[in-house]
Amino acid sequence: MIIDYNRSNVYFTFGETRLICRLLEDKYPDYAAVIPQENPNVITISRMALLSSINRISIFASKTTYQVRFKVTGNELTISAEDIEMANEAVERIPCEFEGNDMEIGFNAKFLKEMLSTLDGDQVQLCLSAPNRAGLVIPNENERDEDITMLIMPMMLNNY
Repeated sequence: MIIDYNRSNVYFTFGETRLICRLLEDKYPDYAAVIPQENPNVITISRMALLSSINRISIFASKTTYQVRFKVTGNELTISAEDIEMANEAVERIPCEFEGNDMEIGFNAKFLKEMLSTLDGDQVQLCLSAPNRAGLVIPNENERDEDITMLIMPMMLNNY
């Protein structure tokens, strides 16, 4: 393999194959500024229980938004979804540990399923500040000894 570069490109040569990659020279935003620092509402929950529930509930979610609603009160997370066009609805309740004020927030089920599927460990934390602000998905323990923080944007809840 041969690697070469100039000001605008990197060239990788593998035998008869040549791969050209363009180098981007731009000012990127500070990604750390997007990650919310103040998250007084923390849900600690079984990763597999949450993933299983989202898998079941998302079947009943709208096929255009995949929206699931989280309502957390006390030590119980209620997950619900509704597809108005198909007249489908589902609700499940899961025990959790919760610190903060009761709240309702919407998420895209597809994104949550992908995030939870890639994590290890038994427990996960959802760190939230407000229903209209980004939340964090953080594993409580990590078998691969990685520092993982996942950012998830909320969806505006429809009133059903």
